[in-house]
Amino acid sequence: FNGGVLVDLGIHDLDMVRWVTADEAASVTAHHSNRRFSQLPRFTDNSQVMLRMRRGSVAFVAPDWLTPDASKYHGDCRFFVTGANGTVETDSVRGEVRLCTNSEPHRVVPNEQPPVSFYADFVRRLSDPGYQPLLGNEDVLKSMRMALVAKRAAERGETLTV
Repeated sequence: FNGGVLVDLGIHDLDMVRWVTADEAASVTAHHSNRRFSQLPRFTDNSQVMLRMRRGSVAFVAPDWLTPDASKYHGDCRFFVTGANGTVETDSVRGEVRLCTNSEPHRVVPNEQPPVSFYADFVRRLSDPGYQPLLGNEDVLKSMRMALVAKRAAERGETLTV
């Protein structure tokens, strides 16, 4: 058994969707396949997931392990939020956040660092029983459930309720 790309990478994108929308998925449609690592027949290396959130917004994530070997950027993670009044794009390679609104063209905005790193938060959680982590167990379990439902939707070729 393996989680494939949806569970191994997709969970982080799905967690981000939950955080940005402050909403939970109502339904999920997903597809996945194996195009690069054919020597691993039950392994999936690319996927596309469409989510309908409970309050009506729609999200799309496409985690994959298809970065060309010659690329100098591995782990290229971009996140786009598109709304009625503008767009925001995060770019992990450049470390930039770009904003465009109906009244202003694209511009780079300050990329604020969190008060504590993910790793420091994790270590403190392990060492201090009274510490309230950035992500609690409930958040982690909800994101994992969404990733597993997306994987099941891809395997069955169906839209599933989360």
